Amino acid sequence: MKHSIKKYFALAGAFLCLGLASCGSEEPKKETPIDNPDDKLKGTIELNEDAVLMSLGESVALTKLFKDTEANFSKLTLDMSEEDVLEVRNHRLKAVGTGELTVTFSYGDKEQTLSVLVADCAKPIYLDAELCKKYVWDYEKSPKKIVNETKRPLIFEFWATWCGPCRTIAPVFERMATQYNGKVLVLKVDLTKYPKDGGKNWAIYDSLYLTGIPQLEGMFSKRPDGKTEIKLPATVLISKGNRTPELISGKDVVEPITSYMQAEFDLD
Repeated sequence: MKHSIKKYFALAGAFLCLGLASCGSEEPKKETPIDNPDDKLKGTIELNEDAVLMSLGESVALTKLFKDTEANFSKLTLDMSEEDVLEVRNHRLKAVGTGELTVTFSYGDKEQTLSVLVADCAKPIYLDAELCKKYVWDYEKSPKKIVNETKRPLIFEFWATWCGPCRTIAPVFERMATQYNGKVLVLKVDLTKYPKDGGKNWAIYDSLYLTGIPQLEGMFSKRPDGKTEIKLPATVLISKGNRTPELISGKDVVEPITSYMQAEFDLD
C-alpha cells in the first residue's frame, strides 16, 4: 500500500512538471489591435478655390476651404512658402502677418495648393492688376460681369496722382477702412501707375467699361479721338452678392457708401 502511494505521488509530480514546462514554453496570445477610426484616411481633399484674401487677424476653419468636409483633418499636412504669415492651430488657419504665400496641403497621396494674400484690411489695399485678377475679380476671365471672389463688399477707389479731388477724399477712405476693418474691403487703384498702352491697371477700368453695366456708364467719357477715358474721382461699390454695382462720381462719398453698405449688412 505504501509502495502504491509513493508511486502515485511520483506520477503526479511528473505530470505537474510536464504541465509547468508546457506553460513556460507556450507563446503568449497576440491581441488583434482595435481599429481607431480617427487614424483612417477618409474622403479626399479638393479646395473650393485656388486663392483667398484674408484680413490680418482673421481665422478660417480648414473645413471651409475644402469641398469634402468628411476628410480626417488630423491627417492633413501643410507646407508654407512663408512661415510668419499664417499659423495653424486646432484645424484653423490664422493670419498673423501680412504678405502673399502659397500653402500646399497633403492628404495621403493627393496635394492641393492654395495662394493666400493676407492684408491689413483696417487700411486701404493698394491693388494692382495681378492681385485683382487673382484675389478679387478675374476681369479677363469674366470681362462682361463683375464676379466678386472675396465674399465681402468692395469699395473700389479709382484715383490718380494728378487728381486733386482724389487726394482730398483719400482720408475718407482711410477712415472707412478702419471702421469696417475687413468686413468691407477698400481697394485703391492708381490709374497713373502704369502707362495706358499695355498698362495693367488700365485693364481693370477697361473691363469695367466693357461690362456694359448701365450704372457704371457715368464713369467714362468720350475723347475727341473716340477713345474712352475715366472721370476721376470715381468710386465703385460692389456687393458680395448679386446686387447691382453703384458708381459714385465726385467727392461726396460718405453718405452713399454708408447707405449701400448698410443694405449689405441687412442682407446677412
